[in-house]
Amino acid sequence: MDIYWILAIFVLLSYLVGSFPTGYIIAKKKGIDIQKKGSGATGATNVTRTLGLKYGIVVMIVDVLKCFIFTAIAFWFFKSEWLVVAVVMASTLGHIFPCFLKFKGGKGVATIAGGLIPLLSWFWIPVIVLWGALLLLTKKMSLTNLLVVLTIPVFLWICAQSIAFLILGIVIIIIFYFSHRENIARLIKGTEPNLF
Repeated sequence: MDIYWILAIFVLLSYLVGSFPTGYIIAKKKGIDIQKKGSGATGATNVTRTLGLKYGIVVMIVDVLKCFIFTAIAFWFFKSEWLVVAVVMASTLGHIFPCFLKFKGGKGVATIAGGLIPLLSWFWIPVIVLWGALLLLTKKMSLTNLLVVLTIPVFLWICAQSIAFLILGIVIIIIFYFSHRENIARLIKGTEPNLF
């Protein structure tokens, strides 16, 4: 099989795995339609608010792994920066617009995080410290994520000095702010709920 077909299938699989509705399935097992609760998102934050921290952590871990596995293969095995970009985008868009849930999923936070783990190396330490400090300060997951994501292109450039990864960081910001548009509206109105 031609290598380009292999890469195309790999990216498609990234989207399909990214579309796996972790939060929706776990909530359904508990007799709850997560899309009718809270923000309606299927990600870890809404699951945490609806079902509790234990279930939110499970959703977060699975959603991280959905993108991490494919990104790690692209980064370490294929060693292609642009394939990494395609895989992270495919997995993230799969999570936000899952084909299994009529294209209405989560916000993409954990999925993007999973894709960035292989790229940021030990730079994850300052990112996590910054994220934790802002979450404790604001108590709002959405605001914390919206602020931290602005630093991702900077950290990616410091780590790799790659134009491909810099573009990835900028595109992540655009996708992030689009997927959080309802949160942004609530933040402006002052009605966005605290996580704790």
